[in-house]
Amino acid sequence: MIDDLILELSLIHHQINKKLFNKELKKIKINISDNKRLKTKLKLGHFEANSGWEDNDMQIIIWTLALDGDPYNIISVLIHEMVHQWNFQHNIKDVENNGRHNKKFRDKALSIGLEIPKTIRGDKTNKHGRGFDRTNLSKILKDIIKKDLDFNWDILKFKHRNAIEYESKSYSQRYTYYCLCIFDNRNFSFSSSKKMKIKCLICNNEFKIK
Repeated sequence: MIDDLILELSLIHHQINKKLFNKELKKIKINISDNKRLKTKLKLGHFEANSGWEDNDMQIIIWTLALDGDPYNIISVLIHEMVHQWNFQHNIKDVENNGRHNKKFRDKALSIGLEIPKTIRGDKTNKHGRGFDRTNLSKILKDIIKKDLDFNWDILKFKHRNAIEYESKSYSQRYTYYCLCIFDNRNFSFSSSKKMKIKCLICNNEFKIK
């Protein structure tokens, strides 16, 4: 079944390359890997410029967490990684050393129809500190997938237990608390994921929240 899924994803990569990337992407290895291999278990996909295979060529990894039985979700992950591939082939650094997806990734992702969800930090910015790494399919892309792509939908409905048993743990919002009184020649402040009422022991006023 995994071999069939890899074959279908390779065919989809070829078709999307024509539809969205003007045939600029090179043919690439696509592999499925178990999230248990990762230190962080939340990854859905990954683009590797140097695969480690004998030819050391590029590859796209779809992690088992992405295999939730929804073909649109799997293809969304594939397109996200294809954006990385396009940027790499054009010598564009779209991910910082800390893993943060930068504006160059955002610009290419938006240009081919991916959407970046809005968050508390404003339009097209993710609140979790990883830049623009969360992308969704736009309605236009969903229509292209449904009407223009030729692939076996049933194979892409394959479910892996990692995706079925996964419980979403959203990134918690953090609050910054500060007091207007001066301590050690500066205002005292700290952050916490919990919303609470705290009094300053120096001035006896409540901390304010940014």
